[in-house]
Amino acid sequence: MRFLRDTNLVEYGWRYRIGTEESSTATIPDPPHARLTRDLRALDTLFAVAQTYGSLEFRVAPASLRELADSPEVDADEVLAWARELAAYAAPVDWRDELSSRRQAALFTDFVRPGDAVLIGEAVRLGCAGLLTCDYRLVRQRDRIRRVAGVEVMTPSTVKV
Repeated sequence: MRFLRDTNLVEYGWRYRIGTEESSTATIPDPPHARLTRDLRALDTLFAVAQTYGSLEFRVAPASLRELADSPEVDADEVLAWARELAAYAAPVDWRDELSSRRQAALFTDFVRPGDAVLIGEAVRLGCAGLLTCDYRLVRQRDRIRRVAGVEVMTPSTVKV
């Protein structure tokens, strides 16, 4: 099963080294961010399942790379380099050609933010069954997105493996 990770999950993945031997999800502060903590730990588990069984594949969209490149964060260059490496792994030859995704985004802009609409279009174009996110506002639109785009919007903790 193939999933597109949204920009925030790419950033969190880098910050906590999710999916690596140096994973530091244990250091995520629990009380104020319990739901986010649960989802990041679940993402770490999903990466372990992917590495062990190869049944899951994660993609990064060109739109996310663009967002990361525009980030004012001090570590933006390191995050971007890591995201490019993730994006290139097992990516289709034409993964950078996001023009059709931008055109498709117009189908979703009446009920999601423009950046999210492009990511939904990217998930469709890249053949992803789901869009993984910790944007809980976007998750609330999952039924409508599924009807219109055929893509499941889910948090890492809701993925069944």
